[in-house]
Amino acid sequence: KFAGHTYTSLDWTGNPSKDMNINDLGELNKRYTGRLQIIKNNFGYSPVLRIQDTERTAPEFSKLNLSPDIKDKLNRIFMNPTGIILIAGATGNGKTTTIYACLENLVKVRPFDRIEEVSKPVEVRLDYISQISLEDNGALDFAHVLEAQTRRNAKVIFLGEFNSSKSARFGVDAALQSKLLISTIHTDSVSMIPDRLKGLAISDPA
Repeated sequence: KFAGHTYTSLDWTGNPSKDMNINDLGELNKRYTGRLQIIKNNFGYSPVLRIQDTERTAPEFSKLNLSPDIKDKLNRIFMNPTGIILIAGATGNGKTTTIYACLENLVKVRPFDRIEEVSKPVEVRLDYISQISLEDNGALDFAHVLEAQTRRNAKVIFLGEFNSSKSARFGVDAALQSKLLISTIHTDSVSMIPDRLKGLAISDPA
């Protein structure tokens, strides 16, 4: 039964495996991972496959298509010692690209702060940042990770996405423990973030 199931990685035969090696791309032969979601609909089953390049690197902050004024504001915001920074937008609007570029830049401007990522899964490998993939560690959950990061004295935490009440609560709890929490959230505009947080069972987001 496939309805509603999500497999975090597949090979080309559709069987779950650690990762998949694409051998039919000629000179573009690389190692990829993929996420397949299959849900039942009126026609049978509707699959969505997302393929990720395991060699993908973060874009340079200086090359983001943003105005100098916006880049300067981002730099100042990311220097805050505590709080929550949310990058909002719809699917495909560049949230992940923007946030990984900011993280890459953050390593340079805050070289002595411990920076850690918690994602499902980690999409871009970064040097000098501890990255924890909850899908790679099935026994881990948000509560265990938050406790570990408290003891590890992480100053900055990047949470892949506010997409459930558990992830949102993890983010809020991390910020309340004197950390800078950075994440993404699916909304059409910044003004919709409070309503989205209420939908995730986070009351009084302001």
